[in-house]
Amino acid sequence: MKAFRKIRVYVRSFDFGVRTYQFCKLLPKGEMFGISSQLRRAVLSISTNIAEGSKAISQFDHANFLNISEKSTAEAQHLYQFCQALGYAPGAPYEQLLEELGWIARMLHAYRVKVYAEAVRQEKMSRNRQNASTLQRSNVSTNSIPTPPSPPPAATA
Repeated sequence: MKAFRKIRVYVRSFDFGVRTYQFCKLLPKGEMFGISSQLRRAVLSISTNIAEGSKAISQFDHANFLNISEKSTAEAQHLYQFCQALGYAPGAPYEQLLEELGWIARMLHAYRVKVYAEAVRQEKMSRNRQNASTLQRSNVSTNSIPTPPSPPPAATA
């Protein structure tokens, strides 16, 4: 598995998380335990699940963590749009954050598809090795069974 700090989408989502925390400071104080809290948790979950998944024992598990990151990305996109609808996120900074989140979503999807495809490939290889091993054991045990002697030729008169 790859060191998570070297995964491009991790670095990008980590930086995005920092920018989101700064954005949340601009939200009304009344949203501290509402949208602000939920948005911070969703965005933090993106990079956290990438990091955690990078240490998964299987590629299928790794892909699952990336899927959770994708879900958190969708949640964050929704919350940013909700902030805009309430008038909390006007102008260019908001548009830049939403555009960056779109890039992260696309990168995450591509990365998850790649990890999942690798998991399927590894599973197929493992099955092929198991089948070959089973076939080899079967041949060895069949070849070790002694064959009965041939009957003597019949006498002709």
